[in-house]
Amino acid sequence: MKKSYAISFQIINTIKVNNKPWGIQDSSSKFIYGDSVTKNLFTLLYNHLIIKGFMIINHPKIWDNRELN
Repeated sequence: MKKSYAISFQIINTIKVNNKPWGIQDSSSKFIYGDSVTKNLFTLLYNHLIIKGFMIINHPKIWDNRELN
């Protein structure tokens, strides 16, 4: 079952002015929102770990600033 989260646009707009990667996690430590830098970071790590043959557990799939399950 997919959960629905309400994230205030004020929070998102405030964090967007930051130049560092950022993400918002739920109470289970799963990412529910992240910026494009965070998306690129996780994609890079994911691709590197797949190439090296490591098993990935709880990899956040952040696309277009939204998590896809």
